[in-house]
Amino acid sequence: MGNHEWDDEQIEQLLSNAPKIKDERSKEDILAKLKSDPRLNGPEKKKNWQKWMPASITAAAVVTMTILVSSFFNENISVPQEAGMEDRAAESPESSEPVEAKLYKEESTDYTDEESETNSIATTMQDVSLPRMAVYPSDLEEYKEFRLALSSQAEAIPVTFLISKEKIAEDFGGNWPSELELYRKYAADINENAFGFSEYHPMIGQFKEEKGLIIHTLPKDHPYDMGSAAEHQYFQTIEWTFSEEHDLLKVINKDGSNAEFAHMGLLKSVALNNPFKKTAYYLYTLENNQQLLVPWTGKTFEDLPSALKEMKSAQSDFFKPIIPKNVNFTVNEDKEVATITFDKTVDLEAMDREEAGKMMDGILLTAASFNLKVKFENVKQTEWNGFDLTQPLPQPIGPNPFYLNN
Repeated sequence: MGNHEWDDEQIEQLLSNAPKIKDERSKEDILAKLKSDPRLNGPEKKKNWQKWMPASITAAAVVTMTILVSSFFNENISVPQEAGMEDRAAESPESSEPVEAKLYKEESTDYTDEESETNSIATTMQDVSLPRMAVYPSDLEEYKEFRLALSSQAEAIPVTFLISKEKIAEDFGGNWPSELELYRKYAADINENAFGFSEYHPMIGQFKEEKGLIIHTLPKDHPYDMGSAAEHQYFQTIEWTFSEEHDLLKVINKDGSNAEFAHMGLLKSVALNNPFKKTAYYLYTLENNQQLLVPWTGKTFEDLPSALKEMKSAQSDFFKPIIPKNVNFTVNEDKEVATITFDKTVDLEAMDREEAGKMMDGILLTAASFNLKVKFENVKQTEWNGFDLTQPLPQPIGPNPFYLNN
């Protein structure tokens, strides 16, 4: 329109001279036209709901709803972001840089009335529990654990499925199932790809159990000895899944003879132990960006202090540190409890809360691999995320909880 300037009177006159558009069709004609449009009459798509849901997603949904409700009742109050939050959100979870944390919150008492009310709301939001990345004894009051190792990048990733006791009673007629019975009932229902894992279960062949012995009968063309990595993953998977109730593994051919693996040779009875003893836990990110706490089995440690020290550094592109470089502490072991005393008072609320939660769960899981509980000293909070920090904390049952929906 060039550089011509229009005033309001000219615009109104132009609009008044525009042709009037009318639809002369009746309502019946319009309805008939819509009914005949094939785009509006295609087959209804059914959603393929998954039976398995990560515990972190379930808990995160509750947290989200709590925050939304809080926001609804306080919609006229704006909650400022903490300094550095935008920078943290921009960081990639796949970064190989060491984890750093702001440990010491700068206190200020120069608030206006409005700022005091805003800070009160922010504190309420922070008090909402974070989803945990480990299973604790209190979780088993209403659930039965089902340990299973899933596959990612040829690694055996330990997870702990939680199945309600009501569902166990319904599925097993009131009987308490064994590890093998749990595996037979549920392993085939897990859509591993949907959670970022590779398909691995149910395993090829047949399982049976005899008084502490698990027997795996394999066909000739099984894939479990196609390289040393495949063999390593096979035995770690069997051990994590069945070592709580079984002491020995026997791998046989269909004719009953002992199986032979390409790199391990003839297999007789193999002792079953927890494959993740005396190991350190790290942050592991799946292809779908789901984050888990996973033990790195490339090295075992003589004691807990050496394992915790290693957890400040990445072990590979997949195993990232969960203890910040600037967190220093001493460790003293006394029978069943390891006391971890931080050099400087740690304010967990001054850290990114998710990172603090991963650090806490990861330390407790690592200590559990040495059969130790943990008591923290020199932490500002006395209670945090459901933990009583004045007492030794409960020893985790296993990592990475997933719930089985009823």
